[in-house]
Amino acid sequence: MLRFLMLAVLVALAVVLGFVIDAQSRTPVHHSDLVSSTTTIYAVGRVEGATREIELRTQLLGRIVAVPVRQGQEVHEGDVLLQLDDAQYRFEVAQAEAELAQAQAQL
Repeated sequence: MLRFLMLAVLVALAVVLGFVIDAQSRTPVHHSDLVSSTTTIYAVGRVEGATREIELRTQLLGRIVAVPVRQGQEVHEGDVLLQLDDAQYRFEVAQAEAELAQAQAQL
C-alpha cells in the first residue's frame, strides 16, 4: 500500500512538473527598448465632424443683415461669415466723438 501511494505521488509530481515546464516553454518573454514614435499621415480629402452642424456665435449682439457665404462653401480663417447691423454702434461712436470734441473745446 505504501508503495502504491509513493508511486501515485511520484506520478502526480511528474505530471505537475511537466505542466510547469510546458507552460514556461509556450510563453516566451521578449524584452524591447522603449522608443518614441510619431506617425504622420498625408491624405487628400475633407474633414467632417461627428455632426454636419457647427454652432457659430458672435462676440457682439445684433441683427444679422448679410450672410456672404453659401451652405457648403469652403471658408478660410478671416473670411466674413456674417455681417451684423452696426447702426447702433456707429451712433454710439459718433456720440462719444461729439462728447470728446465738446470736452476738448471747453479746455
